[in-house]
Amino acid sequence: MARYCLGVNGLTRIEWQQWMALDLPEGWVYDEEPDTHIISLYASEDGVGALQISTRPPAGDEPPDERLAQRLEAFVVHCGGRDCITQTTLADDVWVGHAAFTAGDGYWEAWALEGEAGSTFITYNCDLADMGREKATYAQILDSLTLPWTGENHVLRTFAMRLLRPGQYH
Repeated sequence: MARYCLGVNGLTRIEWQQWMALDLPEGWVYDEEPDTHIISLYASEDGVGALQISTRPPAGDEPPDERLAQRLEAFVVHCGGRDCITQTTLADDVWVGHAAFTAGDGYWEAWALEGEAGSTFITYNCDLADMGREKATYAQILDSLTLPWTGENHVLRTFAMRLLRPGQYH
């Protein structure tokens, strides 16, 4: 269950105890998948896409970098992705990866964070014709994301602000 906190500049801080917190911009809403740690975020009025975030304990015995590569590749293949660009790096013991691709008439971005203590997978998708319309907003959401399993938020700040900026490839 989420807890709301008063934010600043039209943002509402939403916290899901023990697994994540983020700032939700005015006009954006979220849905939670029952009995899971999956949320969907989208603009309720004029939105063109959806941001989904899931987090879980690490799965499998593979090293985090291998889990990350497998997850991103499987997701791109599952979506029928083409023209895919991926990038991965290690930041403070957490592997961070990004994929941007098109599939049919859709545009997708996927981010994966894998570490010894947890795993988070994030996607954004919209119609190809709307690519770019919500980039500033979902970049703002990702910049505010806090994942307790990563320890201090510096990993996420590196991820969202510098290294894997949403849409930098397209």
